[in-house]
Amino acid sequence: MVTAKFKNLRKCLKDWKRSLPNLAASIEKIKLVLHFLETLELLRDLSILEWNFRILVSEKLIALLKQQRTYWRQRGKARWVKEGDAATRYFHTHATIRHRNNKITSLNDELGNVYYGHEQKAAILWTTFKGRMGISEYSQMIFDLEQLIQPVGNLNNLEQSFTRE
Repeated sequence: MVTAKFKNLRKCLKDWKRSLPNLAASIEKIKLVLHFLETLELLRDLSILEWNFRILVSEKLIALLKQQRTYWRQRGKARWVKEGDAATRYFHTHATIRHRNNKITSLNDELGNVYYGHEQKAAILWTTFKGRMGISEYSQMIFDLEQLIQPVGNLNNLEQSFTRE
C-alpha cells in the first residue's frame, strides 16, 4: 500500500519535473538576449521599451541565478548526507578545501612587512596577543597557599568499606 503510493508519487514528480523548463537552458537564453541588447546599445541608443525590457530580463536572470545557487546548495547538502565522511573523493575534496580556507598563509606586522614562515607568524600572533591582553601587574603570589590549603592527616579511613553507620 505505502510502496504503491511512493511509486505513484515518484512517477508524478518525474512528470512534473519534465514540465518545468530547464534552468541552465533558461539562463543561457536570457544571457543571449542580454548580449543582443548590449550589442544593439553599442550601435544605437535603446528606446524606452528596450531599456525597460533589458531591466526586466536582468532581474529575471538574477532570480534564476539565485534559484540555481539554491539548487546546488541543496544538492550538495543531500550528497554530503548520502556520502558523508566515507573515504570518498568527494570527502577528501571538501577536506582539502576546508584546510585551505582555515590556513593562514601570511601575516603582516605593524610595519606592513609580510611573513610566511611558521615561526615568524607565531611570533607576530604572540606579540599581538600580549599587546591586547596587557601585562600582569603582580610578579609574585598574593595568597599564601600553605595557609589556605591545610594538610589533612590519617586518610586511612577513606579506604575502608562502606558500613551501615
